Amino acid sequence: MTINVAAQENPFIKTTWQVTASNEDEVISLKKIKLVDFSKKDAPFTGLYFEQGSVFHSGNSCEGYSGGYKLKPGNVLILEPRDGYAGQDCTKPVNFDGAYRFTLEGDKLTLSVIEDYEEESNEEEYDEVAASAYSADAEVSQEALDAMAAEAAVEEAAAMATAEAEAISTVVKYEAFKTWTKAHLGKEFFQKQQLKENVDLVVSLWIGENGNTKVQEISGTSNESLKRAISNELAKMPSWNKGEVDFNKTIKVPLRYKVGG
Repeated sequence: MTINVAAQENPFIKTTWQVTASNEDEVISLKKIKLVDFSKKDAPFTGLYFEQGSVFHSGNSCEGYSGGYKLKPGNVLILEPRDGYAGQDCTKPVNFDGAYRFTLEGDKLTLSVIEDYEEESNEEEYDEVAASAYSADAEVSQEALDAMAAEAAVEEAAAMATAEAEAISTVVKYEAFKTWTKAHLGKEFFQKQQLKENVDLVVSLWIGENGNTKVQEISGTSNESLKRAISNELAKMPSWNKGEVDFNKTIKVPLRYKVGG
């Protein structure tokens, strides 16, 4: 039996999902499993972990990402990866990036890509709009709700507060960095390169003690012309303030582009 979920419910808080099937990342099937905190360890399998706040983690033990997520009316889940890690010569995990229509039935979750999804420009924090962000007619089984309630009950208040504080810090810290990267290395940039193949690469970017950035490596492509174009564009990146990024650290910046997309 299924029931209507109250508008303020978020079915993904403190849950872990393992990928069971993927149709070229267009339709992704997942199964809810026992809680695994990807923020404390690399994912031991390809999947998704949602924190207490509005932060998610995805990937596997070889490559993974963290970022923010939002719930929108009409059973829409928006995933925005921001920071990540990547190893060499490893199997690429399922890519979670963009807007998805989700179907939730018990411990089964299906994500279907929504092409050209237009999001309203007046963005607000998830905690402030949770009551309207989740469709009131979404259906979840009673078993799924009971499982979520049980998981929430065993979480200590102090641990929840810490997780939420870390989630908020992560989202705010790299927000300006993400905005700049999307503006300069987004769809329009790759269209100008007149590419004939899809792009799925990772830029290793060093952030120095003064907030300056330097490209260390670009993996995932042998197109030297594209590498030069990306390096030249990243050379225009401004120096960041300490509150905006982490200093003296190498971060992994995923860049993806689908030809004709």
